[in-house]
Amino acid sequence: MIYLLKAGLLLILYLLMYLSFGSLILRQCKTIPFSFAKAIAVGFFVYFGCFQLIALPFTLLLQPLHILTYVWAILAGAIVIFACVINFKQWVEYAKHWYQSHKHPLLIVLLGFVILECLFVCMSDSLTWFDSTYYIGVVSAAIQTDTLYQIDPYTGAATDILNFRYALATLGTHSAVFCKLFHIHPLIEMKLTVGTIDVLLSNCIVYEIARTIFIKKRYLWYFIPALNILFVFWFYTPYSESLFLLFRGYEGKAFCGNVIIPMAIWICINLWRDIQNKDYWAMLFVLTFSCNTISMSSMVIIAVLLAAFLLPTIFLEKQYQRIWTLLICEMPCLIVCLIMLLYRKQLLYIYI
Repeated sequence: MIYLLKAGLLLILYLLMYLSFGSLILRQCKTIPFSFAKAIAVGFFVYFGCFQLIALPFTLLLQPLHILTYVWAILAGAIVIFACVINFKQWVEYAKHWYQSHKHPLLIVLLGFVILECLFVCMSDSLTWFDSTYYIGVVSAAIQTDTLYQIDPYTGAATDILNFRYALATLGTHSAVFCKLFHIHPLIEMKLTVGTIDVLLSNCIVYEIARTIFIKKRYLWYFIPALNILFVFWFYTPYSESLFLLFRGYEGKAFCGNVIIPMAIWICINLWRDIQNKDYWAMLFVLTFSCNTISMSSMVIIAVLLAAFLLPTIFLEKQYQRIWTLLICEMPCLIVCLIMLLYRKQLLYIYI
């Protein structure tokens, strides 16, 4: 029971951290109005972008987990406290305004659907054993041995080289940090807390997409996310993102399909309306900078998606200078692709 309580408290803490990081960024974006859903979604990427700046050097330099845990706890705690102090008044005012102006019967339906989806994710069994064993096992191995990606979770033996395919994605490292910090088992944290985070972020982004497209039709802000939840339950196959969301929500691929790609689409929709908007271009760079550390599947998918979505608009609007802006935003994905190519060709290794 104490583990379930810790999982719930950790869920609240994660949401507070995302809200804090996102609110700090949105304060600097004059053309992007604030909302809790937007701040949490944006804050998720800002948070992991900052986390990788600390976690990757620790991983590549073969440093122990406990030092990373203390360093990140201090840094993240300081940022969250600072954000709460300067944004608390804005949060309270927005909450009052939202409650007065956004009341709608469909909102209750949507919240009920989200709760049911979260409960299903927490109570369902995973349909795979191979990937689940690795992702949960690598976090358990990190906690037990105080190392980062230096132990093969299948055999328990020390590895000869650092596996870039997993070591460069810090989603598991983040789970190891907080499991060690709060003394919670990785299976509980990843299955319950991280899986629920995946669901909540996915719905936040779909909600923002609906708000962006249907500006004056408020009932569609709630109807579209509710319809999306029904679609998730109706259409999950081994080849759809729905299966990952419902049964494997703690894996990076689940975040890629249900959080990263929809977030990229939402930003592109806003850039279609104003290709010159510097705030959304900056947000796009934050996305590409952090998406690969959440899921290595993003390095090609997001690069191709952005080119396919934005190049036609750039040419139609005759804003050719934005090709260079797009290239800068693509650069983090291209760099990771190059690193993985060198690793696959056995030209870039870190020996343990």
